[in-house]
Amino acid sequence: MRWLRLRALLLANLGLFFAFLVGLALTGHAQQNAELTDHGRPPQTLTQYLGSSSFGEAVFENWESEFLQMFSYVLLTAYLVQKGSAESRPLDEPAPQDEDPRDHRGDREAPWPVRRGSELILTLYENSLAIAFGLAFLVSIWLHAATGAAAYSQDQELHASPAVTTWQYIGTPRQAAERRSVAFGRASAGTPGTYGTGCGGDWGEWRDRARHGGGVRSARRPSGDAGSG
Repeated sequence: MRWLRLRALLLANLGLFFAFLVGLALTGHAQQNAELTDHGRPPQTLTQYLGSSSFGEAVFENWESEFLQMFSYVLLTAYLVQKGSAESRPLDEPAPQDEDPRDHRGDREAPWPVRRGSELILTLYENSLAIAFGLAFLVSIWLHAATGAAAYSQDQELHASPAVTTWQYIGTPRQAAERRSVAFGRASAGTPGTYGTGCGGDWGEWRDRARHGGGVRSARRPSGDAGSG
């Protein structure tokens, strides 16, 4: 029991992560099969859907927004303060994390980059968390675009239209709608979610119309929280 208690936060977050991932897979699988049936195509098995670009697009769209949120959080809290916030640095006194690690070169308890690292290694170490989340965000953007292009091309095939490359997909109305989804999801909800996170009931319709060729400007805008940005 002590082992579980000491790792309760990690285990709880892992459990929630996999629970939400399973929920995303099941709902996405049902939606995908409904769309295939509407176009006279045979439905996919769950295993086929998990290996599809549609599932990859849904996953990486969520990861993209989460890594953006964490990157922004790490970067901004390093320089800005907020009265009354437990996450903020002290308002009027120095914080331990502001100490220059170069002053601790001789500390035997200091990490290796502090004790023996070159100036470049130490600089990378000082900014390692922001760099890690920034790289994860960029990788998620590319994976989202690549899987989105494949999924969009499959939709194009259903409508007897040509497929697109990843670079062509970035300029499509569907990708524009998804970029809005990421921005609105972070601004209005600030929490993980699927396509509709933090948005009103019309968001799915607006997004689907853009997905199937309707211009973003001509589609009905969401009436919920997202409309206020």
